[in-house]
Amino acid sequence: MTCNSEGGYFCFNATDQCSEAGLKMNTDGVGIPRCEDGTYANTFKCDPELPPRAPFAWTLDANLSPLPGNAATPAMGLHGTCPSEFAGKDQQDPFLLMVQYDKKVIGNHAVFWSGFGNGMGLGSASGFGNEFTWDTEYNCLDENHQNMPAMTKIEYDEGTGLTTTTISGPALSCKKDISETTYKEGKGSKMGKSGKGDDDDECLETGYEVWQRQGDEEDIDLVVDVEVDSDTCTYTMNMTFDGSVMDEIGVPFMNDVTFDNFFTDFFVPRNPGSGFASTCLAEGLLSEFTPGEPKPWNFPEGNVGLNTYYTDYGWTVNVPKKARKATGFESVTLGASPCGTYTQPFPHYSVHFYAVDTDFRKTMTCNSEGGYFCLNATDQCGESGLKMNTDGEGIPRCQDGSYANTFKCPVGPNFAWTLDANPSPLPGNAATPAMGLHGTCPSEFSPTKDPRDPYLLMVQYDGTVIGNHAVFYSGFANGQGLASGQGEDGMMYSWSTEYNCLDEKHMNQPTLTYVHYNTETGLTTTSISGPAVQCKKDIKVSSTKKGKKDSKGEMGERGRKLRGL
Repeated sequence: MTCNSEGGYFCFNATDQCSEAGLKMNTDGVGIPRCEDGTYANTFKCDPELPPRAPFAWTLDANLSPLPGNAATPAMGLHGTCPSEFAGKDQQDPFLLMVQYDKKVIGNHAVFWSGFGNGMGLGSASGFGNEFTWDTEYNCLDENHQNMPAMTKIEYDEGTGLTTTTISGPALSCKKDISETTYKEGKGSKMGKSGKGDDDDECLETGYEVWQRQGDEEDIDLVVDVEVDSDTCTYTMNMTFDGSVMDEIGVPFMNDVTFDNFFTDFFVPRNPGSGFASTCLAEGLLSEFTPGEPKPWNFPEGNVGLNTYYTDYGWTVNVPKKARKATGFESVTLGASPCGTYTQPFPHYSVHFYAVDTDFRKTMTCNSEGGYFCLNATDQCGESGLKMNTDGEGIPRCQDGSYANTFKCPVGPNFAWTLDANPSPLPGNAATPAMGLHGTCPSEFSPTKDPRDPYLLMVQYDGTVIGNHAVFYSGFANGQGLASGQGEDGMMYSWSTEYNCLDEKHMNQPTLTYVHYNTETGLTTTSISGPAVQCKKDIKVSSTKKGKKDSKGEMGERGRKLRGL
């Protein structure tokens, strides 16, 4: 939240801003939502009896006295309040304001003179008291602002000498009583990560550490290529890698799977007594969905990211900078899962095209007891875990009841997010730390489907689709083919996707996704294409690094570290 302020507390007018962040202060008032009666949306109502008897106002560029300009502040936002707050008011009385950024109210703001915090009371208009309360009603509230405070109070306690500012209002989620404190160790009860109030009830969340086995893309010749066609206003994004080198860089099982031995040796449900199954089960492949029971990875000291077999070996590539705004995608990841997961218990690859970057993914924690699957919403202890939306609350729907921003299913029931109340084959949700809540067409997991064919899924977080996800068994990247392969050589599988209603944030969803193994180069490609977000000019960029080694060369240093060599 930066702006051009020449190092001061107040941003210059919108016409003097030089960046997108500065313009998002909205100091010219453009785009700030209003109610049908013309008042500003999501702001508190002003007392019509108090002079100057005017509604809530944002402090815009064209302000009259006492401000010669706006009151937008770097890293804080644009301030607004009722004009009566500054109309001949005793300065020893408190002030109540709001702040907004990018058309959203992001903060509630109380101001009081320093003497109040020293027990000197308030101004004459308030009777020199030690307490002041605002009861607030609001102009129209949209769905993102239903939690605005109904009461704000400041209070000085003569007994303790402490000053308290309090807000109270409607909760967004109220599945259970919560009582938390931010006391630091030494001043009160200790907190766990995103914690509750005592050592016996810590909130021990799992996050990006389950994906800690990150390798160097050069070790597997991983490249992301992006093209944007300005004439058709469409993009194509390809992620290509060499799957034949997994043994060389220390990733087990991936190069051992063939089309013929898949069911006999590497599909746990068909042969749970195989050496592969025994190895994976010992590391906890089927230990998820049993809250409170000890896990093989010894949570909380350990997690699945420290395993050797039931774990994920990953690679992450940022979308080239020139293509991020044009496509709406930030990063691409490849995961190699030697044991697979509960839902797909066989060696497989996962490819994610993310609309968020890795830093954002690191904030996506949940209570999973160190595993790959978050516990149910009722067992979450932090805000981030609740944003997985595993109870379905907050996930937008279309007017016909189908989930918004998801692809239409060609056969069978509509697209479904994998929620807490899932029927078989999942005993719970399929939300994953640092990845999101998965969803797909139920037909993708039909009992009649051959698991040697790929799967297409989506992931969402906090009500927003943040990723598109393709999964295929590891033998495909070794040239072993598919059960229902397409193309002349049967080495391709594609999905043409139409969507249930799309909102403005999801207009770039792929209309075509395919996976392809090139029998000449030995490389595997996952590709998405769809409407571009921006298409002012043609773009053709690649993530290729200079000096890339031959894919059959020696194991790279990062490759050795994957296995701890």
